[in-house]
Amino acid sequence: MRPVAILALLATAVGAGCTPTGGRGQRPATQLRWVSPLAVEAVSPGQVGGVRWLRATASQPTRMVVWHDDGEQVRSTEVAPLAVEHEVAFVGFAPGPHQVWVELVNDAGERVSSEVVGFDEPGIPGLRVEVLAHDASRVGDGWLLAPLTLVGDEAPTYVVLLDEALRVAWWADRQGLLAEVQLDGHELVGTGGGALNRLDLLGHVTDTVVPALGEAHHDLVTLPDGSFWTLVERGVEVDAYPVAYDRLEDFAPARLRDSFVAHVGPDGETLAAVALADLLDTQKIGFNSLDFYPSEQWFDWNHANGLGIDPRDGGPVVSLRHLDAVVKLSADLQLEWILGAPEGWRAPWSDALLSAAPGLTWPLHPHAPEVLADGTLLLFDNRNDGHTPYTEPVTVRPTSRAVAYRVDAGRAEQLWSYDTTTTGPLFCAAVGDVDLDDAGRVLVDYGFVHFEGELDNEDAGRGARSIRWVEGFVEEAVPLLDVRLSTDPAVWPDGVHSYRVQRVPSRYGPIPAVAP
Repeated sequence: MRPVAILALLATAVGAGCTPTGGRGQRPATQLRWVSPLAVEAVSPGQVGGVRWLRATASQPTRMVVWHDDGEQVRSTEVAPLAVEHEVAFVGFAPGPHQVWVELVNDAGERVSSEVVGFDEPGIPGLRVEVLAHDASRVGDGWLLAPLTLVGDEAPTYVVLLDEALRVAWWADRQGLLAEVQLDGHELVGTGGGALNRLDLLGHVTDTVVPALGEAHHDLVTLPDGSFWTLVERGVEVDAYPVAYDRLEDFAPARLRDSFVAHVGPDGETLAAVALADLLDTQKIGFNSLDFYPSEQWFDWNHANGLGIDPRDGGPVVSLRHLDAVVKLSADLQLEWILGAPEGWRAPWSDALLSAAPGLTWPLHPHAPEVLADGTLLLFDNRNDGHTPYTEPVTVRPTSRAVAYRVDAGRAEQLWSYDTTTTGPLFCAAVGDVDLDDAGRVLVDYGFVHFEGELDNEDAGRGARSIRWVEGFVEEAVPLLDVRLSTDPAVWPDGVHSYRVQRVPSRYGPIPAVAP
């Protein structure tokens, strides 16, 4: 039944002296009555959106059934066990108008229904979501989860969930507490502010773990025992560091930004750790290795930006953006191999380099390493500059891609490469992500886009940075999904970027076991 028809039926029922019944025409209850009417309340306005408190009290124990009309469809959801007082947090209100009503049903089958409560759910100011392609029957299941960073002085940082219709069905402004984020049941967990943070869907920080070694950054992998792997920032002084990209044999003393690859316990204790500068050649650099970060005292030597765990042996895999490489460590944190262009690597590190099978293209400035159960290595390959300081420049404008490799017996084989979008290949200057599901669909995050084709974002009426999320089968040339997230330049002229994106189960409905 169409939403308009259902609302008309409800209005007729109320006018006839009955209570609305979700359009099913039940007889009015004889014993059951309301004690307090339905209240629909926002949660932390301006900081959390897409979730509302639903509160109601009946004269006897009842179950609650929530009816929701968002203008596209009408859904009913039973949300609570028998209770007299109902207080439920309900997720899934995309920006725009909504109509909500509830039925309370007792054990005898008697029911009373509330009046219809209407409200407008505000979205994230200045954020635009444009759907360029969406084959709803073939895309992956569930919602999309991502952190969004608006660019500008004192700009907010958001975590968002997009529903099956690609609407922002939940969001929270957590001021950088989740720069990288994963879903753990009905909580979000990720790195931000130098720590592992947990966040519930009401926007509450439920746990914070600061590694004893220092500030966590970029990525983490949680384990069932409550421990986690992450990257921890450190500084290191070296006697000889290249002074220029065109004078790679000229050295000077320098202070470098480095990272520990660290296994951290539930209370922040260090279970195992190794510094990358103790494993790798600090005289090997790439473009951006001469950038300063976080101040004008540290050269951003390797820029470790992603971490995965090989499920076959428990060893970490780390992407090194500024070294144009991915390294694999053993479970006891010894260097096993280096995947990257061989130029510039000296002995003994050159002994760890993988050889290339025919047809392989080495990654440049990669992100988001993930090792699948069969050993396949997934990467987002940004391809900045199109070459390294040790190889000849290229004249072709670089484009980014998702790529999969197999590593076996000291050799790397490229299994596939995917750069398909509805508007042609894209260049993503930083960040990025790639996931592969069991059906063979690849989900790609072009999280830092300045131009599409020959058209800059500003000339297209967008903020300077934008996002494209693309999903499709590796062997197909047409995306199943292509969505652009951008900003109104009048609100956020510098735009928005997303560090990662992933498919997660739908969170529509009540949040279980949430205290008021």
